[in-house]
Amino acid sequence: MVPITLSVLSITLRPRWTATAEYKKNSFSNKDGSISINNRMLTFGLSYYFDIPLVAATKVEATGPELAIPEPVLAPEAVPEAPPPP
Repeated sequence: MVPITLSVLSITLRPRWTATAEYKKNSFSNKDGSISINNRMLTFGLSYYFDIPLVAATKVEATGPELAIPEPVLAPEAVPEAPPPP
């Protein structure tokens, strides 16, 4: 079994920019415990999103026919066991 620890922090700096930090720790050992390896990584990232439109969100009102919500129907009751065949 390989225990893994992972922590991620992501912060939006501006509408199109995001900063990310990630910490990951992996531990490996053989069956008798004589060899143990610990791997620790710290990663930083900066992302820019090209396709995000920079327009204000607008409220959209739905228009069209009202949909009827069907009433719930009770399930039929259990049928008693039939007599064994002759």
